[in-house]
Amino acid sequence: MRILTGIAKGIKLKTANNNSIRPTTDRTKESLFNILEHNPIYKKIEKKRVLDLFSGTGSLGIEALSRGAQYCVFVDNNNESIALIEENLKACNLYSKAKIIRKDVKSFRKMNSFGVFDIIFADPPYNENYSDLIIKLSIEEGLIKKNGFIVIEESKNVSINWPNNYEIITERVYAKTKIHIAMLKEV
Repeated sequence: MRILTGIAKGIKLKTANNNSIRPTTDRTKESLFNILEHNPIYKKIEKKRVLDLFSGTGSLGIEALSRGAQYCVFVDNNNESIALIEENLKACNLYSKAKIIRKDVKSFRKMNSFGVFDIIFADPPYNENYSDLIIKLSIEEGLIKKNGFIVIEESKNVSINWPNNYEIITERVYAKTKIHIAMLKEV
């Protein structure tokens, strides 16, 4: 697993030695960023604020920072993940553009104290019904800007019931994974 583009291009990211963390594959990550960057509203990630929930190794948020995102908040409740994110940010020389929070997303409120985000990445444990919580928090906590994007990586068997104020951009299947991308139309 590596950084695909930007100032940290080619740097290999450290991953867990076991299967406790399921990182996004390079192929899936490349497709995801291509979809976002070819969307006429999203355009480029430059200067955007990013929230990376269930961060794992930090791969998605670090890729966004490498491509020019202004800032990224990483949230995970696993000690190994927190250590990996920190190590990977330092290896990519992007630590100063990040905040790492060790917290369970289920009990995490007041995330809006870190500002409003242009994009939220979420890669929760598969088949555990986190998608509804992520969407609910994005609205109730005022985490996402109008025309902001939420990207949820889930099991290919999971369907998401998006509220009416979200426009589904795409849903794509990559092996056992389904990427859901939606945009907030109204607040």
